[in-house]
Amino acid sequence: MIIAFTLSMPRNNAWNNCWTGAEKMYIVTRTVPKDKASEILKIGSFGCSFGDGWVANISAESVDSRQAAKLRKKSSGFCGYEWMVNSIITTNEIQCPGGDK
Repeated sequence: MIIAFTLSMPRNNAWNNCWTGAEKMYIVTRTVPKDKASEILKIGSFGCSFGDGWVANISAESVDSRQAAKLRKKSSGFCGYEWMVNSIITTNEIQCPGGDK
């Protein structure tokens, strides 16, 4: 099953309270075994507070291969946060270094 993971930064401590990447789309797709995908999709949204005012959120949704290809083309990468997706896939949560879930 293919899952599209979308990254956002709903809270930040930037000087102007705006994340410079907010206008872009950050999506990574992964093929995940059906039973694991069901667990992830049941939760749907995963947060990580870094403890410094920045909070990342990753939402998960099921997509087909055609949708996945379109999303990958639109994506501006994943800002180096692929480790969060790996954490979600292995533990059903984001293991936040130095912060809170």
